[in-house]
Amino acid sequence: GELLCIFGRSGSGKTSLLRLCVGLDIPTSGTVRINGIDFNQLTLRDKEKARSQIGFVFAQGALVNNLTIEDNIALPLRYHTNLSEQEVTTVVEEKMSLLGINAVRKSFPPAIGNDLRKRAGLARAIALNPKLIFYDEPLSGLEARSLNVIMGLIRQFTGAGDITNIMTTDSLSVVYALNKKLMILDQGKIVAFGQTNDIKGQLETLT
Repeated sequence: GELLCIFGRSGSGKTSLLRLCVGLDIPTSGTVRINGIDFNQLTLRDKEKARSQIGFVFAQGALVNNLTIEDNIALPLRYHTNLSEQEVTTVVEEKMSLLGINAVRKSFPPAIGNDLRKRAGLARAIALNPKLIFYDEPLSGLEARSLNVIMGLIRQFTGAGDITNIMTTDSLSVVYALNKKLMILDQGKIVAFGQTNDIKGQLETLT
């Protein structure tokens, strides 16, 4: 039910860490445990079941270019659930409204801007109402309106109390605006962990 912000400069290993956490990359040593279970020891079926409770927001959206925005958001619902098409449509419309992207529902990803692609990527990540959401640089390069929409949703999910949010950023202003639990990553190593106000001195040595 908390928000953990992972701060690090470009190349510090933030994206690699998130990819390891969700099993997109396999660690050469050590383990990844989610709810006490070694994620990489699960069978493919159990791993897919576990992933249905995990949302992942890719830095560039990672949308499927030959699918419309609404079909991109519907993808996890069609893959992981037995919902009818009408039920899928209802969920997709709810998530598009939440992100303010109804106007581009029939558009293809290459035809819309970075801000809208990022919003659509978040809509897809939350389509299954996951309990754990990973965000890879979700606020990077956004215009003010999109930044406020996504920041507001992250705060809303954190306030809900049953969703765990883990996001990466290289922006000090984002870290201070969120002012939550913080991990500092440098050259692939965790160099500090705690509440933002308690470790902000170490933050400033890296910038």
